[in-house]
Amino acid sequence: NSKSLRMASTETNTPLKVQGLDFKEKYERINSLSGEFVSPYLYKILTEDEAILVSQQLRRENQVFVLVSGVFQLIHPGHLAFLAEAKKLGTILGVTTPTDEQIKHYKDPNGPLITLSHRLIGLSSLEFVDFVFPQQSWYTMDVLEKVRPSIFAYIVSSKNDHMLSRIQPAKQMGIELRGITLDTSGFSDTKLFNVIEKLK
Repeated sequence: NSKSLRMASTETNTPLKVQGLDFKEKYERINSLSGEFVSPYLYKILTEDEAILVSQQLRRENQVFVLVSGVFQLIHPGHLAFLAEAKKLGTILGVTTPTDEQIKHYKDPNGPLITLSHRLIGLSSLEFVDFVFPQQSWYTMDVLEKVRPSIFAYIVSSKNDHMLSRIQPAKQMGIELRGITLDTSGFSDTKLFNVIEKLK
């Protein structure tokens, strides 16, 4: 049997397969409880350890694996434009997002309004996203050191200026950092949440 990695974005949404692991079959074993919604894209939700296996296989096959990171609470047009541009940089797009605990500790003491499980379901349902996984560390370089994508893409902005200092360390790990220039000033989770609050 071929060990070739088949990604979700290829023809007819074939499942992830790597080193004998069939991720779709794994998630098909999850039984729905009464009244519980089970996403048809669960097979695209991996653990960080599974993402590492996928990345290793992609490197062996000389495929360009692009990784992005973000909280992605309310997926808005700015997010969609960024993810679509990131996908153009390679053949496979992976998305990693921090856990609820990490967000509460480093970003917002109240924690996220959209929980990790719902963020993963939302991201995995996007056609141009091949797989998603929760990151085990808040710090980007920790994730890159373990997962080792071909490219890590980010939005060029003043709050991401620190990425410039990480170009060389990433290059030493065989990872290219690519900034994507987009005007997303009209969109932000905070603005959307403020609008929702006013509607209450």
